[in-house]
Amino acid sequence: PALPAADKPRALDVIPWQAGMLVSLNADFPRHAAALSKALISIDTILAPTPIQPQQPKAPPKADKPPVPGGAAQKEGKTAAQELLGAGGDKQKGEKKPAKPAKTPPHVARFEKIGLKLEQFLEQIDGPVQVALFMQVIEEDVPDDLPLSPLIAMLLKDAKAVEQALEAASAEPQPRFTREVLNGGVHYIENEGDAETKPGFWLKGNYLAWSSERDLLELAGVALTHKAGNERFADRAGYKQALAGKQLDPESLLTIWGDAEQVLEMPYKLAKLNWQEDDENPWPAYDLIRPLARGKPVQVEFKAGHGG
Repeated sequence: PALPAADKPRALDVIPWQAGMLVSLNADFPRHAAALSKALISIDTILAPTPIQPQQPKAPPKADKPPVPGGAAQKEGKTAAQELLGAGGDKQKGEKKPAKPAKTPPHVARFEKIGLKLEQFLEQIDGPVQVALFMQVIEEDVPDDLPLSPLIAMLLKDAKAVEQALEAASAEPQPRFTREVLNGGVHYIENEGDAETKPGFWLKGNYLAWSSERDLLELAGVALTHKAGNERFADRAGYKQALAGKQLDPESLLTIWGDAEQVLEMPYKLAKLNWQEDDENPWPAYDLIRPLARGKPVQVEFKAGHGG
C-alpha cells in the first residue's frame, strides 16, 4: 500500500531517534493476514531452539521363560477368546494414533498473550510496521545473549479489539499483564517476563508498541509527544537526507536503514573480543574507525520481482 504522508499518523512516530537500526515492513496486513500469520509462525518454528529430549534408560534384557506344560498345544490350537483378542490386536495396530496438536512457537506464543490469535491481530494493523533495534554497549566481556533490544511499533485501524483483549488479560484470576500508566498511555507489563526490564505492550490511542524493556517504551512515548521536535527517528539528519535523495523506495517490501557509525560498533567489538589472538598487535579501537563510518548509511531493500 501507499506509504502514509508525513503529516498523518504513522508507526514511525513512535520510533525514538536513539534507535540504532530501523526495519520497515510495508505490507497489506489485513488483506494478507492469514498468509503472513502462517509465514511468521513457520519462521518462528524454524528459529526456535530444539528442546533437549531426556534419554530413556534402557530396559534390562528379558530372561528366558521356563517351558509351560501344554504351551505348544495351546499355541497350535487357540481358543475362541484368544483368536478374538488376536484379531482385535491386529486391528488396533493398523489404526493411526491421533496426531499431537502442534505447539505454538515461542515468540508467537509470547505475542498471543495479548489475547488474540496472530492472524486476528494482523487484521487490525494499518500501514507499515516499524521495528527499531537498539545496540547494547559492548565492554570487555562477550554478552550471554544477543546484544540487541527491540521495539516494535504499529498503527491500528481500530484499537478497541486490542484494548479489550489486553484489559481482559489483565483482569483474569491469574492475570497475564499488570497495568501501568505511562506517558499518557497504558503499559501492560508481562507478569511472566523480566521484572527489572518490564517487557510488554504500550497502547495510546491507535498507537501500539511492544518492547522487551520499559525504558524503550518510555522513549517511544516521548517520541510520540514530539514536544521538542527532535525526538523521533524521522528527525535524524541522515534519515532526512535519505528521504530527500529518494534513496528509500516506497515500493520496497522490507527496508533496513541505519547509520554505519552506530550499526558497526557492536559487531566490531564482538569480533575483536572473539577473534583477536595477538595481544601485541591488537585490533584498533573502534574510536579510530568511527570517523570513517560517520555520515554513511547502511541500507538494504527487498523488492518483489516477476520471479518472486
